[in-house]
Amino acid sequence: MPLGPHSRFDLRVKMVQYALDHGVKPAARAFATTPKTVRKWVSRYRQERLGGLNELPRIPLRCTHKTPIALQRRIAMMLGSALTAPAVSTSWRCV
Repeated sequence: MPLGPHSRFDLRVKMVQYALDHGVKPAARAFATTPKTVRKWVSRYRQERLGGLNELPRIPLRCTHKTPIALQRRIAMMLGSALTAPAVSTSWRCV
């Protein structure tokens, strides 16, 4: 059964505390993960305290391959489409 966001956060808190008390490698063994993962969460904890143990959004900040609005409008005009630029941009979403 997958863990909820609160239980994942609680697990990270316990893992970081264990790592600070016993070391990275023992924490990785105890929590069935890699030392790299333990180091990542310990580092975030040291930088931001408990707030650093929340998951960061995985969505990219910008879409580098998104078609520019001006080009979308031009394509819509060339196709004789009744779609406006906002309608085109919502129907051609960046995935």
